[in-house]
Amino acid sequence: MVVALDPRAKIFFLLAGNFLIVFSPTRAVEAGFVMFFLLVAVLLGGGRVALNVVVAYILLLFLQIVSAEKVTQWWGMMLFTFSQFMIMVLPYVLLAVIFVSTTKVNELMEALYRLRVSKKVVIPLAVMIRYVPVVSEDFMMIKDAMRMRGISPSFFGFMRRPLETIECLYVPMLMNAARVVDELSAAAVTRGIENRGRKTCIIPMRFGVVDYAFLVLLAALFILEIAMRGHFVS
Repeated sequence: MVVALDPRAKIFFLLAGNFLIVFSPTRAVEAGFVMFFLLVAVLLGGGRVALNVVVAYILLLFLQIVSAEKVTQWWGMMLFTFSQFMIMVLPYVLLAVIFVSTTKVNELMEALYRLRVSKKVVIPLAVMIRYVPVVSEDFMMIKDAMRMRGISPSFFGFMRRPLETIECLYVPMLMNAARVVDELSAAAVTRGIENRGRKTCIIPMRFGVVDYAFLVLLAALFILEIAMRGHFVS
């Protein structure tokens, strides 16, 4: 069952989730919040996102355990630091991916306009979100072309043939990125994004029972975290 949330509720969820993670009193509490975020991802239709995060989290924990035994060596210290940093960053990445993967650009723009956010913020944010999938698609096509030429677009392939990898991967990516920026800018202007009149949206956007219940749940988690912080501090 997929739950449909108002984009404004998703924005509050993104902001509240970051605060919950930042002010978590213990790592166990943070893990509990991550499990809650994974459940929200599944309910919003982001089951694949949740599965990828779980797999990445398990791999990072395994890497941390293995590198902890060799922490006295330089490579063990590097791997341990990297895994620790990624485990800390992963919850924030999860929140951002949930929001981006379950929210369309037009829904996001309408939600931000209704929240009285300035166009100077809305327009660059909308272009950035629309920019990511286009670049990802170009990257996959470039990787396929590289494999046809016998060049591996991986880290080890870069170590073996660095100059050819740079020529076949990074140069086309930069050229395509510049082209995509021009195309997105032209498309946005054509659709009247610079028009100062009030924008309309054909998608019905209103808070329902599910949205209010979700916001109440977030408020309850805030209160619970404040109570736990007071307990641990005392």
